[in-house]
Amino acid sequence: MSRVAITAWMFPGQVSQSVGMGRDLLASYAPARELVSAVSDLGGVDYARIIARGPEALLARTDILQPALTAINLGCCLLLRESGLPVHAVAGHSLGEFSALYAAGVLELHDVLRLVVARGRLMHDVSSRLDGGMLAVSGLDLAIVDSIVADVARSHVLGIANHNTPAQTVISGERAGLARAARLLALLGGRCVPLEAGGPWHSPLLRPAAERFVEVLRAVKFHDARVPVVLNVSGSALTGAAEIHAQLEQQMCSPVLWVQVQRTLRALGVRRLIEVGPGKVLRGLARATPELAACEIAKFDGPKALVVPALAAAAA
Repeated sequence: MSRVAITAWMFPGQVSQSVGMGRDLLASYAPARELVSAVSDLGGVDYARIIARGPEALLARTDILQPALTAINLGCCLLLRESGLPVHAVAGHSLGEFSALYAAGVLELHDVLRLVVARGRLMHDVSSRLDGGMLAVSGLDLAIVDSIVADVARSHVLGIANHNTPAQTVISGERAGLARAARLLALLGGRCVPLEAGGPWHSPLLRPAAERFVEVLRAVKFHDARVPVVLNVSGSALTGAAEIHAQLEQQMCSPVLWVQVQRTLRALGVRRLIEVGPGKVLRGLARATPELAACEIAKFDGPKALVVPALAAAAA
């Protein structure tokens, strides 16, 4: 593939974490350790210990996970930037969008850390008082899932949380509503799997947290993006600070339109997609999206990734 291939950096969100994530990065790259230390000071939590040792259940708790994963994402971003690898567009899946906004120059580093500490705490506080969850639905088109969700939402709080691939949608809301939707979707041939996500993310149930988070967002300065940011709420590529800010205010309770995000990246001419951060969720979603079949899909999670031929050649 050409060294000048148009490249997008994609940043993962919740469910990409694992105990020990970023081990090589943290061992060999001081700026990444400094990020974990800085977010630990902000949050009053020893994130370095939890990242390294767990337990897994604690790392998965959203008020712990969001700052911890973001610090690793951002450490990867700083190292990748130092390598000289070009970036022409960015996107992030849910929580990962905050890392993407730093990569595009929309948010300053300290503001990203402050935002994810606040976001994690607000979401954890609200969700701990809710009887809600999430359900992954495979094998059915979005339109079919959406029609069932709309029907069930007449009596239960329920909504689309993620449109991850053409054949996978995640729904979120009250557990009673999820159970009813699962029965109806199964009758139509859908495969429904409950997710251990920690809460009903991207559902109307999070409205109290979203309203408080808007106040936090409005205290932060947004800059115009240096490269297009493809946003979850609309799937649109934006560069204007005001438009990006407005969509971020809606993000917590809105669906993550990841299929549209990926299609927009492709429409921008992107030929190389790099998942920047832990895990392999976003690469899996990209490979399940037919429009990206011609794209090179790579991974960057630390110094060892710089020896991957495609990345090494692109950064040369």
